[in-house]
Amino acid sequence: MVSCLLARGVRPLWLPPPNDLALVGAAAFASGVTRALSTIVIVFELAGSDAGARVALPLGVACLAAVFVGEAFNTNVCLRPRPSTRLILPLHAVVKRRCSYP
Repeated sequence: MVSCLLARGVRPLWLPPPNDLALVGAAAFASGVTRALSTIVIVFELAGSDAGARVALPLGVACLAAVFVGEAFNTNVCLRPRPSTRLILPLHAVVKRRCSYP
């Protein structure tokens, strides 16, 4: 029934405009990649008062879902343990000994 209405150019009231859906999708993608929930606030402020009121709930749900799904599959790059630096330290010690003055 919805597809029939959309084919005739009649949009139901509960279906948001396509540009709002694109905004929500782009914000969810950015939140999923950066794992930052501040994307919700940034996009909400950039959307303006009219579009911001229409996309507030879908924006929050989509961004939260993107962050939680991203965290479920892989940990954040900033929170990973750093690799061992045993190979770098001896070279650093040699350079320090040669460059130090008595």
